[in-house]
Amino acid sequence: MAMLMTDDEIWKWYQLILQQRKSNGSGLQFCKTNNLDYKKFTNFKNRIFCFKHTRPKEYEEYMVWAQLLAEEEVGLTDFCRKHKINRETLIQINTHVNYLEIIDRLKKERGGIEEPQMNFVQVKPPQNFFIQKEQPAPDPEVMESQNDIEITITKGVKVMISPQVDSTKIIKIIELLKGL
Repeated sequence: MAMLMTDDEIWKWYQLILQQRKSNGSGLQFCKTNNLDYKKFTNFKNRIFCFKHTRPKEYEEYMVWAQLLAEEEVGLTDFCRKHKINRETLIQINTHVNYLEIIDRLKKERGGIEEPQMNFVQVKPPQNFFIQKEQPAPDPEVMESQNDIEITITKGVKVMISPQVDSTKIIKIIELLKGL
């Protein structure tokens, strides 16, 4: 999988991905600007970064399986059958691991752009954001009598249904409100 690309190709795509991240633009726009194949760009980006961030628990589990596979002298298919794990996922992780090893080696040899670090900022909620329990409940709204069906839920949801609404729709509305 990973060996279908040369070290130079892997390094080139890795550097392009880092440049795109620093530009803060979309991948598609970056590819158009730099005359790159968007499909190749996203495929390589997914092999390097995506799995780790989109499925972190599965990623950690399969990283262990990838290490065990490297230590055992068994074929991939036999290993997956023996341990009852998904072959395609293990192939993805092995490709990911192989690319990372090549990239780490090339970083030492060639230097280059470092991966931008993600910065997180904790924002304090506004002072009046939380409702205090001591506040009295708002006064009920008084309305003129109508033929409408009115359903009020204690959590503050109020639904008024016209008498022209079909009974099956009313039942669906009530079922929806039960879930709130």
